[in-house]
Amino acid sequence: MRSYRPEPDLWLGGILGHEAYRLTPVPTGDMDVENLPSRDAPARKVFIYAKTEVTAPDESRFLEANGFRLTDTNLTFARRRIEPEPSMETRVRLAVPSDEEAVVALARGSFTLDRFHLDPEVPKATADRLKGEWVRNYFKGERGAAMAVAESGTGKGIAGFLLFLLAGNALVIDLVAVSPDHRNQGLAGAMTRFGERCFPKAETLRVGTQIGNAGAIRCYQNLGFRLEHSHYVFHYHGPMPAFARAVGTGKAAS
Repeated sequence: MRSYRPEPDLWLGGILGHEAYRLTPVPTGDMDVENLPSRDAPARKVFIYAKTEVTAPDESRFLEANGFRLTDTNLTFARRRIEPEPSMETRVRLAVPSDEEAVVALARGSFTLDRFHLDPEVPKATADRLKGEWVRNYFKGERGAAMAVAESGTGKGIAGFLLFLLAGNALVIDLVAVSPDHRNQGLAGAMTRFGERCFPKAETLRVGTQIGNAGAIRCYQNLGFRLEHSHYVFHYHGPMPAFARAVGTGKAAS
């Protein structure tokens, strides 16, 4: 049996304009009630998100019974490191501080299939801003190990970016975008190979995308990635006290 703990997500709450939490499973008996508001607290709207394995239907039913709604199915792809050949090297480089506004603008206008854009309770302008501020965190030194940028063929402007994270011995593609007029030119692959050259000790590359993003799935498969995991992503919008009572009483999925 599982209990669940809402972990505050202060950054996301700042973007959404109200409290945001990530729901994480904990062993029964280890519930940290400090993160739960008082049951007598006035009702206020909060946002909570959770991920479950697609092979755990009891957890999905538990979340749905408590007001969560399935928003997306996330696919994780991985492949072993290969020795990359330089490709389009003159167009790909590390991001520099002066790239910030161009990268943020590209991020704001490039996404439609992520879980926030698919959530009808999140305004499009908010979802766009979320992606922009996500990559801005790299320039603030708050997220990411490196960022590759691809310049346009004319040398004017940024045609794409790819933000990398390091997780142990894995190099993770955290967020990637290519402007519409520069797609199908191999830039995503070139930026991926550039990252491999930057982190020669990384043994594995890993990336996640949405089940509805057929273009991204094809791209990663063409780069040698293979499906590793899949998760359902649930969102909850509503008053925290109602949900806190369900969690606090120990209701859980097996």
